[in-house]
Amino acid sequence: MTSTRQKMDNWKDYIENKFVPKDLFTFTIDECDMTMTVTHKQSGTRFDFYFDGSDWTTLYDVHFSNDNTKGWSGEYQGSIKFSLNEVKIIDNYLSPAFDTGWVSKDIFLFDKHWKSKVYFNLDKTGAPFVYFSSELGCLSLILFPVFWTLGLLFGTTKTVTIYPVKKYL
Repeated sequence: MTSTRQKMDNWKDYIENKFVPKDLFTFTIDECDMTMTVTHKQSGTRFDFYFDGSDWTTLYDVHFSNDNTKGWSGEYQGSIKFSLNEVKIIDNYLSPAFDTGWVSKDIFLFDKHWKSKVYFNLDKTGAPFVYFSSELGCLSLILFPVFWTLGLLFGTTKTVTIYPVKKYL
């Protein structure tokens, strides 16, 4: 799903035009911290945008997540100046949340989140984004082989499918 309006001057315009119809989303803007959070009401997918400066022309971080899982998209970071080329790149980055859906396989040890494997499609194909939680602290990195073995033998897994926003349009 790409942005609909032809004329956009900054990332705020992009967001206001991408997330339509507006009644399907909740918009939270913090102009002091220059952040914008957009949550899809039906799927629960949350999009976080962080801006550099007060003119909304430079995006420095964007990611998506969902409260039903510990997995998330990872961060698309950098000093991303608004341009039509960058719009295409961000559209592509957000595509799993909008167009294809995504799956998070959350792995728990001792009832604490250890890691998630996030697949950016519903088929769980391709290399996953692997996210290690801090719930087990530095110990999980220092004793990685032990935690890996414990995860195979005793870990519990929760697989969560997040359907794309376009399913609800």
